[in-house]
Amino acid sequence: MLLGGEPFEKPDPRAFLAALDQRGVLPARAAYVGNRLHAGIRPTARLGMRTVWMLRGEAPPAPTRRQLEEPDAVITSLTGLPMALARLANRHAGGDARAGHVDRRRRHHRAVPHPAAAVHRERGPASASAAHST
Repeated sequence: MLLGGEPFEKPDPRAFLAALDQRGVLPARAAYVGNRLHAGIRPTARLGMRTVWMLRGEAPPAPTRRQLEEPDAVITSLTGLPMALARLANRHAGGDARAGHVDRRRRHHRAVPHPAAAVHRERGPASASAAHST
C-alpha cells in the first residue's frame, strides 16, 4: 500500500499506524519497504514492523555498515523484494514470545559483504502487507 491522504505524514508514526488500521493489519504482521532510513525505516521499526531498505533514490550511494544493520533486509531493486519478504516471513516460524516487541539491542547481525546482498536479522512475524516509500 502507498501512504498518502492520511492526516499525518511520514515520519510521524501515526501515518503508518493509520495506513495499517485502514487495512486491519497489526504492525507486527506488516513489512515496510522504503529508501529513506529517517522517514520510513526507523519509525516503522520502532512500531514493530519488519523493514526492507531499498538502496535507490534517496538512499546513500555507499551506506555504512551501521546503516545496513538497521533494517531487517536490504535490497537494490524490487526484484529482490519477494525473496526478502519470504525470508522475513520464515523467521516467524520460530515465534516471538512477545509478539510485536522488538529489542534491537538483542538482535544478531550478520556481516554484509556487499550492499547488493540481502541482509536479514531475527525479528517477529511478517506478512506480505507492505507499506512502500518512494
